[in-house]
Amino acid sequence: RVAVTVKRAENLPKVDTLGWIDGYCVITLGDETHKTRIVKRQQHPEWNESFELSLPASSPVLILTLFDWELRRSDRAVGQLHVSLADI
Repeated sequence: RVAVTVKRAENLPKVDTLGWIDGYCVITLGDETHKTRIVKRQQHPEWNESFELSLPASSPVLILTLFDWELRRSDRAVGQLHVSLADI
């Protein structure tokens, strides 16, 4: 198992006309996916949420994607991080 803590993001870009991001993260490892809560109206959101994921047998790459939550349209991906757990 792998323990992952999503702490915070800083200096996020303004992605809509109001300039706010309603941010949340999706953490994926193999077939397993977890999601943080939505932090509304923040350019520097803090989650401090921890997850435990099963380590896949092959190609262990942790993917963390930051989204901007939208009420009336599809959520927008703001950024993505890939971490090869084989290198850790």
